[in-house]
Amino acid sequence: MSGLSDPRSMRARGVPRLVILDPSPPLDVPTLDISESRHGKCLRVVVSGEVDLGTVSQFRAALFSASNRAIGALIVDIRGVTFLGVPGLSCLVDLVRGNMLTALAIVATTHAARRSIEIIGQDPDLVVFSRLGDALHYVDARD
Repeated sequence: MSGLSDPRSMRARGVPRLVILDPSPPLDVPTLDISESRHGKCLRVVVSGEVDLGTVSQFRAALFSASNRAIGALIVDIRGVTFLGVPGLSCLVDLVRGNMLTALAIVATTHAARRSIEIIGQDPDLVVFSRLGDALHYVDARD
């Protein structure tokens, strides 16, 4: 080891050690707020936050877990979603396409969620409502 890069020789020559302190707080890991409630035979999953690359695994796990546990119908309530990226849209489409339930409905009111869903075009399997009551009526009629 050369004397120039040896830390002991540098301290012997009076060269102070360089300590870098990062005053910035650690980056928050993005999360979603996800809860569930039952409405008769219907399981409702309520999601709020941003659905993007950082949160899509949490979104997907919650939706597919709920789908596996739902008795007759599933409502995905994304009225609190402030951003719905392509990964989240793909997850919704996968959920709808793999649906083995009698009924599945999505409730979306925010511009971010509704616009993202509209961009992918009219999909007859992707049933979207603005009001929870309408979604509940839809799934009850198919039960």
